[in-house]
Amino acid sequence: MSQFQGKVRGEVKRVRDRKAARLLAAGLSYEEVAQQVGLASHTIANKFHTEPHFVKMVEKYAHKFEENLEERIIEGLTEAEEEAVDTMRDLMTDAQSEEVRFKAAESILDRAGKRGKAAETKQIATLNLNEPLEKALASALSDPGVKQFLDSHPDLVKKLEAPKPEALPAEIIDEDVSEPINEPD
Repeated sequence: MSQFQGKVRGEVKRVRDRKAARLLAAGLSYEEVAQQVGLASHTIANKFHTEPHFVKMVEKYAHKFEENLEERIIEGLTEAEEEAVDTMRDLMTDAQSEEVRFKAAESILDRAGKRGKAAETKQIATLNLNEPLEKALASALSDPGVKQFLDSHPDLVKKLEAPKPEALPAEIIDEDVSEPINEPD
């Protein structure tokens, strides 16, 4: 055998060993690896149990595989999260049922950590509430954050408790302003 042929065979062996190490690191069995690299399964098992450099290669690839797997999982979850938010936003704006729209909005606020916390700006308008929406509103009003907000705005509570005329003008109440500001007609 010439020196050139020896180098070629050595390189072929190294390439085959790297491939076998990657496949073992990915979780394939000795038999599956052997089929893909063209060796007997007992040869693969023997390499794994008797050649420290081969074991180190498998461990190195396993570590890289784990790092890549974590990145792929995080990417997949991020994409799923964005899709879920888009779906909730679509339901919030496009659903025919008021209850579905309300639940979608409530879910978005929950996940954003905003539910139960006073917002900088509140908008109040006259609504004709149906029974499911009234129940959902009652549930929201029992939220401690909403109670805290209402406790800090007694004028708003008085307006909410006052007898309601047929229709109220929409108002915007800003925390920096002590009195409601009526929107122009």
